[in-house]
Amino acid sequence: MNPLVKNYLRQIEEATAVLAATLAERREAAAIQQEARDALQKEVWSGRKEVSVLRESVSNYDDLKKENETHRAREAELTERLRKVLAYTRALTEEVRR
Repeated sequence: MNPLVKNYLRQIEEATAVLAATLAERREAAAIQQEARDALQKEVWSGRKEVSVLRESVSNYDDLKKENETHRAREAELTERLRKVLAYTRALTEEVRR
């Protein structure tokens, strides 16, 4: 075979090998970037879900606060009534003992 042709073929083979190695590196880099992108996308979705839950909680906060205040007022009223009942019971017990 002609030495010039042989030299060109050798150069083409070397260039092809370099291109193949470069392509493999690029594919590996692309795979790593894809994994990083997927992980970041999951974080974004998780963050959006968390924000959504927090927004819902914030929207319910005023209603829950009002309900809590109502329950606390009712509990305080019941506590006061129970104290009166206890005082009446003690007074009646004292009267019965006399």
